[in-house]
Amino acid sequence: MQGPWHPHPGDSFDSISAAAFAGEPQAQFRMGEIHRRGLLGMPVDESQARRWYEKAAEAGHGTAIFLLNNWRNRDHFV
Repeated sequence: MQGPWHPHPGDSFDSISAAAFAGEPQAQFRMGEIHRRGLLGMPVDESQARRWYEKAAEAGHGTAIFLLNNWRNRDHFV
């Protein structure tokens, strides 16, 4: 399982977004991170983050699956 993603200087929202919409699981996970943590100039948006994590998880991305399970547990016990 991978840890949290941290953008590199050359990363851009547009390039990651294009790859995510093209179906790349790693890019979908990164879109979740961008929205959950407010990276690359985007505001925090948990509903968008969850949407992207779900897409990545459906494609088998292990960290996205882990984060979604934790998110569901948090919602269940709140």
